[in-house]
Amino acid sequence: MKKELFYELTRYIFDDTNLTSKEKLLMIFFLQKSDKQGYVIATNEEISKTTNFSKRMVSDYVKSLIEKGYLDYVKFNGKARILQISRK
Repeated sequence: MKKELFYELTRYIFDDTNLTSKEKLLMIFFLQKSDKQGYVIATNEEISKTTNFSKRMVSDYVKSLIEKGYLDYVKFNGKARILQISRK
């Protein structure tokens, strides 16, 4: 992801009142890890280590972000969840 776009999206996320502070942190994690099409491959363990959230919290917040339309669930590859940042 281009640096300018990353900063613009990060600012948008911080200003979004529909997200909790922990959801904002996760969205920034996903932005940082995403490829050019917005796909992210990450395990709950990897996210947990980076954010210092429990694996259960990661799972709950990812589910919430999917329900709110910020992430799209693509598939589970047997080890990691594949998500795409929504273009809403």
